[in-house]
This record gives sequence, structure tokens and C-alpha cells, in this order.
Amino acid sequence: MFSLIHKARIWISLALVAGCWQRSTTIGQHQAIAEIAAAQEELRLARIRLDTGLGINIDVLNAQRDLTQANLNKAQAIAEFNMSQAQLLHDIGLISPLNLTSGRLITNINLPRAK
Repeated sequence: MFSLIHKARIWISLALVAGCWQRSTTIGQHQAIAEIAAAQEELRLARIRLDTGLGINIDVLNAQRDLTQANLNKAQAIAEFNMSQAQLLHDIGLISPLNLTSGRLITNINLPRAK
């Protein structure tokens, strides 16, 4: 069997991996949100240009397409985040229907206590 120190080292390693994973998947969501904001501004400006006669309808259509794509990218980032979370829970042995459906991240891993 593994010693208590060895088990603690494993849990600490898993906690570090979980922290790195959480940061990397959150970055993807933040980038997607920034893309949406940029695409919304692009669409706003395209509509202003069209209304003032400085732009053409295709500019508005392209901006609408870009906004739709940005929203799709955000949805994909959220789906990838959820799939990664489920995979991480599986990999560290904490997966259960409750973990997958609770709607919250696991932020605290209980280490074995010394007797």
C-alpha cells in the first residue's frame, strides 16, 4: 500500500493539475467574450456607416456573420470547458453524477488526514 506521505503527494499533484487546467479553460472563455464585444462594436459601426451612406449592406452582413461566429466560438469554449471538467474529474477519480450536474467547480480537494 501507499504511505500517507505518498498519497498526500499524489493529491497535491492532482490539485496543481486541476488549478492549471481551470486557468487554461477559463482563458478560452474570456477570449470568446472579448471576440463577441469586438464583433458587436464592428456591427454597430457598420450600421452607422450604412445609415450615413459611407458603407454598403455587405459590410453589415459581414459584421453580422462575424458576431454569429463569435457567439458560436463562445458556445464551443463553454462546451469544451464542461467536457474538460468532466474528464478531469474522471481522471482523478472524483466523477459522479453529482459532480457533473452540480453546476459548480471542484475547488477544494480533501487530502487524507494523518492518524
